[in-house]
Amino acid sequence: MKTIKKIGAIMLAIGIVAPTIQAAQASEVALTRPVLKTKICKPFVSDTGFSRYRNVARQKAQRNWRVKVSGRYGNAYASWGRGVAKRVSCRKDNIENGYLCRARAKPCFPNGQIVGS
Repeated sequence: MKTIKKIGAIMLAIGIVAPTIQAAQASEVALTRPVLKTKICKPFVSDTGFSRYRNVARQKAQRNWRVKVSGRYGNAYASWGRGVAKRVSCRKDNIENGYLCRARAKPCFPNGQIVGS
């Protein structure tokens, strides 16, 4: 008989406590943002930049890459720093007397953030 009373008491306690715990967990889930374990990346995007100076041509290529990515996938993806497999290659253009650089990378979504919700 004691065992039945103990089980009854435990069941009663669980029945009262469980809805409170579930409500607390639901409110916690609603307030926290999900953290992504892996990066969400798009296919390679490339663009070019030209200038008489190599470092300026590199900067222009990266800026043009960001503009192109923003137009295709939105501002959340348009960060050169978050991109993967980044590469900027430059060559001397003797005809135009300057440098032509090409920036190429896979744009990635910022980890752990939901944009536009």
